[in-house]
Amino acid sequence: MKFSHDRPPIYEKCKELFGVDWETVVITYGDTVYSKYPISEDLKAHEGVHIEQQLETGADLWWEKYFEDSVFRLGQEVPAY
Repeated sequence: MKFSHDRPPIYEKCKELFGVDWETVVITYGDTVYSKYPISEDLKAHEGVHIEQQLETGADLWWEKYFEDSVFRLGQEVPAY
């Protein structure tokens, strides 16, 4: 798991669709967790599940489905919680 304080390449799309704010959001893209601030161990575990999901599917395809399909999105979030 890598960490970056930079905005991820899909930040603007997340902001447009979900109204996220860089001050509070954590976004995983591929094997990197993007957050302006350090995150808790619980959140690291949650994002670790998304890393596994994205590595299995491919980050670009995973995000495409996540943006477009609320059933897919729920199906990805439930195991992470």
